[in-house]
Amino acid sequence: MLTVAVVGCGRIGSLLEDDPLRPKPASHLGAIAACAERVRLLAVCDTDRQRLLLCQKRWHVPHVYLDYREMLGIERPDLLVIATWTESHRDIAVFAARNGVRGIVLEKPMAIDLEQAREIIATCRTRQVKLVINHERRWDPLYRKAAEIVRDGRLGALRTIGASVLCQSAARGSWKSILDEVGGGPLLHDGTHLIDMIRYLGGEIHTVQGSVRREVPEVGVETTAVGQLECGDRVVVFLEAGGMREYFHFELDLQFERGRLKVGNGVRELWTVAPSTRYSGFADLVPGEFPPLAGGLNPFTGALREAADAIDQDLPETAILSSGIDGLRAMEAVFALYYSAFIGGKPVAMPPRLSGHPLKKMFQTGML
Repeated sequence: MLTVAVVGCGRIGSLLEDDPLRPKPASHLGAIAACAERVRLLAVCDTDRQRLLLCQKRWHVPHVYLDYREMLGIERPDLLVIATWTESHRDIAVFAARNGVRGIVLEKPMAIDLEQAREIIATCRTRQVKLVINHERRWDPLYRKAAEIVRDGRLGALRTIGASVLCQSAARGSWKSILDEVGGGPLLHDGTHLIDMIRYLGGEIHTVQGSVRREVPEVGVETTAVGQLECGDRVVVFLEAGGMREYFHFELDLQFERGRLKVGNGVRELWTVAPSTRYSGFADLVPGEFPPLAGGLNPFTGALREAADAIDQDLPETAILSSGIDGLRAMEAVFALYYSAFIGGKPVAMPPRLSGHPLKKMFQTGML
């Protein structure tokens, strides 16, 4: 049985487990409790003492720490889950990889810039540490079924994708509004999931172009990002992130030669082709029955079990469903869009060749 420790007792680490509307488990510590046959929890760490003690009581944690370095030096876990703010990801992951862990489950986005993301990957490779990025939809039965539909060809070739992750602007003063702490706005913080699903369902991204806006001057990140991407076999993607909405919504609308597939938060639709009832000699899209989803899968336990399997079976990076490279590719597309915005919306080939952080340059030059 593998031993595990967690850094970060906030929402994704623990607190979401108490949301009555979310399917369980809904947090990393919830997943650990659900996988007691595979892993044993040693300790948790958080810089907030009160939150740490609440977490200890909630999950019956044997040992708690305020410093992850001390925790790793004493406990020596096989697997570390990093569920902290983005700015700390690189330091914790690199230290852990250099100090004895065998696997890491790392929250998204994996770092605040591409240089840090590459350093995490390089260190894990050198130390032979298995790295899993928590783009959790890869283990969600809905998106796995969508991928099956794309790949079995029942709807013909995929032609376009409409992709949106819509949300409110970050609140002034929150960590999500501070560029040095989060690395970007909704395109990076929430859009990393969207772009990861574009790659997962549509194939590798080849070119990116787009623009960003900041509708709230007091917020230090973009509030809206829009873009056009090309992925897979000439699949065109239309993307929006943020968008100043008074709700949160995540959706992918996949248009095929002979059908349409929509998946997202509360969305599960399949449309097929039938003779038109309105125009002679034409065909229409008509609602079809979405195939049943596989049971027994959960996004959080999926990531944890993926990391455990990678350690136990010594899986290569290419066999990990959501590897460090997958996390990096999503970030590259985000930063390519930021760079395209910086250079006036021109197309940017992947992977982007960047010098510095393009969003920071837009702020420094008064473009945002």
